[in-house]
Amino acid sequence: MEDQSKVIAPNATGKGGRNLALMDEIKQREASKHKAEEESSTRVRIFGSNKVDKDCEIKNVQVLEDYSCQLQHNDISYNDDQQTRFYTMQLLERNDGKKWFVWTKHGKLA
Repeated sequence: MEDQSKVIAPNATGKGGRNLALMDEIKQREASKHKAEEESSTRVRIFGSNKVDKDCEIKNVQVLEDYSCQLQHNDISYNDDQQTRFYTMQLLERNDGKKWFVWTKHGKLA
């Protein structure tokens, strides 16, 4: 009778150097994955030059990148400054980087 067992992975010695190549590839992938994890954990957050709004009550936060805008709405049909409205929005990130907030403020210009 013939031996019908199948060789799933050839021997690491002799002609079967394929196992060594597979092991090397696995080690390289694990090393690159580990390196990527280290880089992501030491990633530097970029904060813009915008300051947190003076009326914001949330402490220990910074404006993330340049995600800050101020809008002004003028209704010229009234021809009066009392109808000028403003809107302020900022994307804030806590200093430890674990939480984000959206700060909004609106009102009329006096």
